[in-house]
Amino acid sequence: AYQNYIPCKYTGKFSAHYRQLPWARVISSGYMVSERLRQEGFDAVFVPKGYDEQLLADQGRERDIELAFVGSVNSVAYSGRKALLDELGQVENLLVTRTKSGEDYCNTLNRIRFFVSADVGMGEYMIKNFEAMACGCVLLAYDQGEEENRALGLQDMHNVVFYDNIPTLQEKLRRLRANPELARQIAENGRHLAVSRFSFGAVGRSIVDHMRPALRPHPPLSAWQRLRLKLGI
Repeated sequence: AYQNYIPCKYTGKFSAHYRQLPWARVISSGYMVSERLRQEGFDAVFVPKGYDEQLLADQGRERDIELAFVGSVNSVAYSGRKALLDELGQVENLLVTRTKSGEDYCNTLNRIRFFVSADVGMGEYMIKNFEAMACGCVLLAYDQGEEENRALGLQDMHNVVFYDNIPTLQEKLRRLRANPELARQIAENGRHLAVSRFSFGAVGRSIVDHMRPALRPHPPLSAWQRLRLKLGI
């Protein structure tokens, strides 16, 4: 529901829909999005995004692509992403590509040493961050803020590399290129975090836990709603 809070065709639409379901519990994959929903009065909980551990894993192969992004840049919601990647591509040898899902995607991630995440203006991390971590890339992530990072267990230069502009990204890239062991350790720490917290199995267990508490009371049905139920429409 991050699009509820960014300029796009869905701005405010999620809030309007949830107001029609005051008894419902909203499970959000963005920590700060869940906080904003709670501030609006919704029963919102945070569960991070997950990746399919049956399809994506570190294969231990040689990484022959140094710096890359895999994914879409062609929608309005991704305009900030495209602008940043275009800017980075002017000063670094950056590969921007797309693949088929499944095996092709996994194989490509396993060839990449530094995966550039560019979730500009989104307020949360998209699923590609966790997929890249699970496949053993060093994740270079556009910083979404201290609270979001803490909720996910992300720590700069420990299991992820944060940046908020191109010069910062380049400076950290220079450090990692000069210290391959540091890069290897960040990748390994990131992979361990992804496997332990962001696999479908781990996320599924968290969803079940958040569904256990009772929901808010359902308001009485109106006469029209009772008639529709009776008629089966």
